[in-house]
Parts: sequence; C-alpha cells; structure tokens
Amino acid sequence: MNLRGIKKCRHLLSEKGFTLVELMIVVALLAILGGIANLLMPPMLSNYYLTAAIKQLSLDLMVCRERAISEGTQFRVTFDVANNCYHIDRWTETAPPGSGIWTWTNPDNAVDPNPLTVSVVPSGGQGYGIQFGASVVDGSVIEFAPRGITTFTGANYSNAPGISITNGSKTGSFTVSFTGKIGAITWS
Repeated sequence: MNLRGIKKCRHLLSEKGFTLVELMIVVALLAILGGIANLLMPPMLSNYYLTAAIKQLSLDLMVCRERAISEGTQFRVTFDVANNCYHIDRWTETAPPGSGIWTWTNPDNAVDPNPLTVSVVPSGGQGYGIQFGASVVDGSVIEFAPRGITTFTGANYSNAPGISITNGSKTGSFTVSFTGKIGAITWS
C-alpha cells in the first residue's frame, strides 16, 4: 500500500461516527431543552384549557338559543359554581301529550329527567385552575324562550363583565344580551 492509500484510509476512519464527547453534548442540550419545555408547559396548557372552556360555554349558549327557536320550546342553562359545571335543560311536556304537565328534561332524551351536565374544565384539564369567574353566581339561570329572547335569574349577565371563566391569571368573558345574542369573547 502506498502513502496516498494510508492517508485516504485515515480520512475515512475519522468520519465514520460521533465521539463520546459529541454525543454527551447533544444529550445535555436535549436535557436542557426538555427542562425548559417542562417549565413552560403548565401555563400553556392552562391557557389552552381556559380558551377551550370559554368557547365551549359560549357555543353551548348559542346552541341552546338556536334549539329554543327551532323547536319552539324553552331551554335553560343553570350554573353550578360549587361543582364547576353547568346544566342544560329543555322544557318538555310529559306524557301523555296534551296533558298540560311540563317539566325540565335532558335536551336530547325526554325519558331521562336529568339535565345535560357540562364541566367547565375540559377533559384532561384538571389541576389547571379553570373555574367560573366572579360574575357567575351559583344557581343562576339563563333561559332561552322560543323566540330566542333570554331571561336571567340570580345574576344580571347583560352587564359587564358578563359570563366569565378564569384560570387565576387570565380571564375570558362575554355578554349575553336580552335578545339572546352572545357577545364576542374578551380577555383580561
């Protein structure tokens, strides 16, 4: 083998892999990035769950209003602050039809007298401090009439700050007008 062949072999040997030092530097950088991500993740998830909760509540109220109009009956949303949820009911005539006896039932199953319960904390959002804001009073009710007009019991939601959900550092809120229109979500 000549000298040129030996130099060529050394060059190929030096480029075959990574050294132990290089691998340890990469592992250390990944550990640092993982630590930073671990610190940033809880606030990001909390804001994500807060956004999901306020959008879900405003959407549920819009759907209740639209169903009240389309089905020609009343719908109501009752706030349960103690359990961090709200219940959706439909005003239904009990059997037999024409009996004149009406009760609040589950909006999707008249046989089941229990209301549809929606948690303010989205699935997987436990522990992120998502809860109703100070503007929501326990046991208060928003009812949507067949024309879409609202009535309020227990709190005046048509005044600011409206219905709010908070995670302790950020609050999302919106108003519900007398005509049943849901206002834009504002953040503070």
